[in-house]
Amino acid sequence: MKIHFYFFLFFLILTGTRVVTGQELIAVVKDSLTQNPIPFASIYLKSGSGVVSNEEGSFRLMYDNLNEKDSLLISCMGYETLKLPFYKLKDSIFYLTPKAIELNSIILSNEQLDVKQILKEIQKKHF
Repeated sequence: MKIHFYFFLFFLILTGTRVVTGQELIAVVKDSLTQNPIPFASIYLKSGSGVVSNEEGSFRLMYDNLNEKDSLLISCMGYETLKLPFYKLKDSIFYLTPKAIELNSIILSNEQLDVKQILKEIQKKHF
């Protein structure tokens, strides 16, 4: 019986210490132009830990003992990556700026080309 009590006491102290030392950042990621939340953005510390925002752009990042030079990075496809020194964080809403992604052009045709014709077209355009 005493063993169970000591095990319980040890577990309680261990979890209590974790709660006291752990901290969290709760915030939302939004589009800077539309003010709409950005779902599934990546939020991570330069030191390694990270999370992904939910459908409403909200996230909860748990962290312990940060380095003075640690930074918070927030990224999502179609947006500029936001990098902020962790000690300067004061807001619970982060705004990402949209970024255009340039794609190569394609040509659609209803012609039936054989392999030799396709290779010829590729060589004309790239060599």
